[in-house]
Amino acid sequence: MASEKKDPAFLFYVTAWLQSETVRSMTLEQRGAFVELLSFSWLHGSIPADETKLCAMLGVTPAKFRKIWSSLSPCWSPAPGDDARLINDRQEHERTERKRKAEEARAKGRLGGQQTAKQKGQQKPSRLPSKTQAEGVAGAKPSTSTSTTSTPTPPPSGQAAGAKQEASRAEAEPVAETQAESDPVLQLQLALAKTTLRSKMPGFDRSRELTKIAKALIPTGLTPEDVVELDKLDAKKAKKDRGSLLNTWLKDNAWRSVLDEQRSKAKEGKLRSVKPSGDGNVLDGIYGGETPKTAASVLEGILPPKAEGA
Repeated sequence: MASEKKDPAFLFYVTAWLQSETVRSMTLEQRGAFVELLSFSWLHGSIPADETKLCAMLGVTPAKFRKIWSSLSPCWSPAPGDDARLINDRQEHERTERKRKAEEARAKGRLGGQQTAKQKGQQKPSRLPSKTQAEGVAGAKPSTSTSTTSTPTPPPSGQAAGAKQEASRAEAEPVAETQAESDPVLQLQLALAKTTLRSKMPGFDRSRELTKIAKALIPTGLTPEDVVELDKLDAKKAKKDRGSLLNTWLKDNAWRSVLDEQRSKAKEGKLRSVKPSGDGNVLDGIYGGETPKTAASVLEGILPPKAEGA
């Protein structure tokens, strides 16, 4: 059975060390010996209770050791079940806590790995050949060549890496879109990722920045549909520096006024293109649903009709 891997480091609480009355009452020589013994105890689990062995470990004479040990002995206790070994109670408490936290971290890591594997198993698209591909393979004629089948030359490493990234992105997009249905921040993040705004961010920090922007814009009422409309408007107006206007509109929270102005212009243009019908007017529906009345039409019915020949 493999031995348990030893923890190579222990926490040294500076405040507790400097404020300890026991430590403060030690000489500099005694404090140095104490740290030496604590280090040995951490690696081996304990120190020997034999004076001769301790003298050899510290490199001092028995007389010098007794002077040192007079202040150190209260800091050590017999090891449970082994009186020939000594332990430091505070150090053992820290050792137990460190093991517990490490085990908790390992358990969380295993659980996270299992969940990730389960999600990949559920979400990974099928790689079975299509019907057309299957028919093509079935109908292919066997090769009559006796030469050894040549292995296709792999693409250069740069191209291979790029192709692998594209394939991973293609597989991840359906999964992300499915998750986005119940997450408005993710919906907005996906919409922003499809704009030119993404190309202006460092690749290693792109996803984090888009998430940060999406979270900040959600309270303003920005929707994925608004992002699409703003991106089209940016492409139309900023032909040389795509994404610059979009970035400004979102950063200064001016996107709403931009969209309102654009939609007003679109509505005005649509009204201008409408031809009046025979019994209607293009302005019907703008002024309360009917054409404004002229002064003559308003007075008609109030003044008496003109007499004939007058």
